[in-house]
Amino acid sequence: MKVVILVMLAALAASSTQTTPSVLTLRDAIEIVADYEILHPQVPYQTNWYGMTEPDMKQIFIIKNADLAIRRRTAIHELIHVARHNRGYVVTGSPEEEAYAVQQADVLYRALFGGEQ
Repeated sequence: MKVVILVMLAALAASSTQTTPSVLTLRDAIEIVADYEILHPQVPYQTNWYGMTEPDMKQIFIIKNADLAIRRRTAIHELIHVARHNRGYVVTGSPEEEAYAVQQADVLYRALFGGEQ
């Protein structure tokens, strides 16, 4: 997963020439990766989630037994939650917050990886 995050960081740097502010900047991603513990538990059963963030514990969980594209999207999604938390937003896990993070993660995933699955 560390390799995937490094690839994401490089892609964020390459895309940082855009003129509109990003929901997740390269600076955000580096600060988060440097400050948070990123864990990859093996989940022995089917779940309806692939990741979780515990800002008070400074931990991000991304399940190990999902395919690479899902882990990438999940990493972006969780980084967005932390970036928003770091900017002072109250990240509640509400349906609205989740919908926002999903939508923004999809946009960033397409910018970073195109149609790659």
